[in-house]
Amino acid sequence: MQTSFVKRNMILFAIGWTIMVTAAMSVYLWLDHQYTIDREKVRAQTLLERDLLYRSWGVSKGGIYIKVSDKHQPNPHLAFLPNRDVFLPDGTMLTLTTPSNITQQAFEISNQAGETLSKITALKVFNPSNVPDMWERNAIKQFKQGVKEVFGVDKLHGKSYIRTMRPFVAGKKCIKCHSAQGYNVGQIRGGLSISIPLDPVLAESRQTTYMVTAMFFGLWCMGMVGISLQCRKLKRQTELAVEHERQRDHAETSLYYMTNYDARTNLPNRVLFEERTQSIISQDSNLPQDSNQGNWLTVVMLEMKNFRQLQEMSAESVSDTYLKICAERIASHIHSDDVIARIDENRLIFTLGHHEEQFGICHVFKDILEGLSEPVQLPAGEIFPVAFLGAAFYPNDANDISSLVKMSGAALDRSLEKGEGGFEMYSEMMQSEAVDRISMENSLRKALQDDLFVLHYQPQVDAVTGEVTGAEALLRMQDEKGQLVPPDEFIPVAEESGLIIPIGEWVLRTACIQAVRLQKQTGIKLQMGVNVSARQFSDPALTELVQSILTQTGLAPECLEIEITESTFIGDIDKTIETLTDLKILGVNIALDDFGTGYSSLSYLNRFPIDRLKIDRSFVADIAENEDDRLLVGLIVEMGRKLGLNVIAEGVEDDIQKHLLIGMGCHAMQGFFFGRPLSFEDFCTLFEGLHSH
Repeated sequence: MQTSFVKRNMILFAIGWTIMVTAAMSVYLWLDHQYTIDREKVRAQTLLERDLLYRSWGVSKGGIYIKVSDKHQPNPHLAFLPNRDVFLPDGTMLTLTTPSNITQQAFEISNQAGETLSKITALKVFNPSNVPDMWERNAIKQFKQGVKEVFGVDKLHGKSYIRTMRPFVAGKKCIKCHSAQGYNVGQIRGGLSISIPLDPVLAESRQTTYMVTAMFFGLWCMGMVGISLQCRKLKRQTELAVEHERQRDHAETSLYYMTNYDARTNLPNRVLFEERTQSIISQDSNLPQDSNQGNWLTVVMLEMKNFRQLQEMSAESVSDTYLKICAERIASHIHSDDVIARIDENRLIFTLGHHEEQFGICHVFKDILEGLSEPVQLPAGEIFPVAFLGAAFYPNDANDISSLVKMSGAALDRSLEKGEGGFEMYSEMMQSEAVDRISMENSLRKALQDDLFVLHYQPQVDAVTGEVTGAEALLRMQDEKGQLVPPDEFIPVAEESGLIIPIGEWVLRTACIQAVRLQKQTGIKLQMGVNVSARQFSDPALTELVQSILTQTGLAPECLEIEITESTFIGDIDKTIETLTDLKILGVNIALDDFGTGYSSLSYLNRFPIDRLKIDRSFVADIAENEDDRLLVGLIVEMGRKLGLNVIAEGVEDDIQKHLLIGMGCHAMQGFFFGRPLSFEDFCTLFEGLHSH
């Protein structure tokens, strides 16, 4: 690249040198041409001065009588003068010669060998040969405007001439001959011009031009040779410098590689790992100070159970290859910004970032362990890896990378002591929580497989008439002993693990099936409310799933109410509107659950196709004692009425709350006062009893 740079610049120098020499030669030739023109101009002015002198002398004499001969005949244009011709006593005839003739004759005598032209002209002439040409006419016009001399280059008889011309002013002695032409004393009556042929002069100058051009060409050639030699010299020097720099870079790279990389696996070593990880920690100024929010940085140390045996059984290169394969599998499960390194003979270490809480990292641990458990084909045979992981968290466990490395090593040692494969966290509390989460996820999978989920139903009533108008399906899970697990224990795990999708489908299908059974038993159509989580709502197949379940179960769409919370709307608003609209097209009702506890309660009511608002129980609980809550609930009821929405209050637990809500205009209610969540059989019994009553 450097030699190309030198070559490119030498080409630019050559172009610049060519332009400079060409410009200098052009300027010189132009100046030489101008000098030639100026020189001939001076010559023309000299001749003009001489001719004017002749004419001035002739005018001062008033003309001259000369002897008539074959060369000097009487001027026919002066025939009107009575004394044009005179005779001497001896009979010799003399004729009058005008100053103009004297000037012309003098010029012809001095210019016998040349082509220089001298001419006296005017707009009114006696002699037709003195009629002015176009250039002379323009010059005479300029004289009348005050110009004293006119100079220029013009064509005469197809040849180039340098021409100069000065004016004639009529004097007293001129009037004697030219009064008949109407001239007065002081008037400009014409001019005297000199025309010098330019072509011979330019021909002489052309020889000089050839010589100068040859000289400049020689100068250019010398410069090009110098540039070429300098280019070769600089190119060689640059090649030497590049080679020196390459060798130095190679030495520095080799030193850097030896210092920061493991030579056998090409993985970063402990030095580079700590350097990069500490840099990540230093740049992250937004990491939290508590373990429940923000981004986590996890340092994980790994050891393969059968690595030492593989080292003893095969060559060192085989065990190194095995470790590299494990590192590649780990890399496929971590982020590109994370760092993976060989920290010891038989241990790898890597970072995990971009996870919002430890449970997400537990899933990554599981994925890594599953990926590592796949068999590895080596020259020594097929190996079934068993991996042990130890993890420490920044900033919970430590704030510097050295401590995190030690803590992850300690956690790995604890995992190795158990001897079962898997992972351990440095913090025992975090380890316990992670194990509980994993256990709950396994329980959820088992509940799906063994049909351990059940639905309980809480009635929704018209508080004025006491009539049951609908029910809300509430999910419950049984453990292996048949005991019910509280929803707040398993719903978050279901959300985080993604199991909420198949669980939600089971809830929707079961609620529709049991709603149809209830209608067949009682002959009354009740509206069945089913909660749909934000994750389930974002599933593109939700609308098709609802339509399919309604078709399979035979439940009328208007008897199904989909309940969503305000958290559902956080994200793609347009997608939310599209999904809600598709559900409304099916004929399903939409209820907004826990209204008033979200982020933008009022901004979407006019935009989304919602049928009913469910006032959150937190506002209903204290309406008897808290005037602010009463005011807020009243405003929600009034707002719903004006927007054409139905309103139902949740969490009604006593008669006082019931009557306050009725007074506000809210007749639809749900809560322990009217009935606790019941199994399907108990709810059917309650409904039949209330209906018969």
